[in-house]
Amino acid sequence: MTSKASKLRLKRKQRVGRPIKEGVARTDSGQISRAKNPAEPADKVAREARMRIFGVEAEVASTPEAASFMGRLSLLGHKGGGISRDQYEALVRFSMDRESYMKSIMAPDSLVNVGDGGPSSFDEEADAESRARAKRRYMKARDAIQAAQNENRTVNLWAAIEHIVIKNMNFSHMIGDLRLVGNALHRHYQGLDRRREAA
Repeated sequence: MTSKASKLRLKRKQRVGRPIKEGVARTDSGQISRAKNPAEPADKVAREARMRIFGVEAEVASTPEAASFMGRLSLLGHKGGGISRDQYEALVRFSMDRESYMKSIMAPDSLVNVGDGGPSSFDEEADAESRARAKRRYMKARDAIQAAQNENRTVNLWAAIEHIVIKNMNFSHMIGDLRLVGNALHRHYQGLDRRREAA
């Protein structure tokens, strides 16, 4: 026979809280997930769109290169009608130098900062030095592109930079121009790296 106290304890245990639903998808915090398809990865739609629209293979559709026209040309490779890996890396490096330059002159960027230019810094002397360094780097890269443009007067290398590298537009008729720019920038950055190693 069970005592009255043990019956009360058993009754209290049964009444505590709501019954837990079994077999439902849950979030990391333990709450029931309201997502319609919780098992799908976050980039599934982007991967499927890249495969459908651009014809990218499934294994490389989620890589950062597949997101831009220049990156997809890099995935094709030089023999496949695209650009080489060295050309791609040089173009990406130029794009990063251009971005640093735009921040150094505090050019407004509507996608990042609303209103003012680049972020303000507390250390004005170090900030001025880094801004001057970014300007020099960008101007030297521009000089390398202009030298290549002077050698190849029948093409417009600046249009290839503007439309493909900066604006990410799909202009397949400019692939040859993009290769020339990539080669010029690759030689430029290779020379910079050699000088930096020698110093």
